Amino acid sequence: MIKDKELALAKNLVESLEAPFEPEKYKDGYRENLMAMIQAKVKGEEIVEVTATQHRAPVVDILEALKMSLAEVKKPVRSATGTDGAAAEEPAPRATA
Repeated sequence: MIKDKELALAKNLVESLEAPFEPEKYKDGYRENLMAMIQAKVKGEEIVEVTATQHRAPVVDILEALKMSLAEVKKPVRSATGTDGAAAEEPAPRATA
């Protein structure tokens, strides 16, 4: 069961990453490698099978990952001088009772 808070975070993340689809940004590495192998075989070259190592990704907390992604999107853009244009404010001293 998905919690409302998790669903809202996921929707917010997806909406923040929306952009028009630009197919020229992507390439089909599998197809390129397959065509290279076919061309090598046509030329009479020997095709050597490479075994891929299986990689397992670490298990992450999806809610924390979404929060971190949203925080990255919301960070202010920094200029070349390393500031975001606003002066850093010091927190006001707390009154003691």
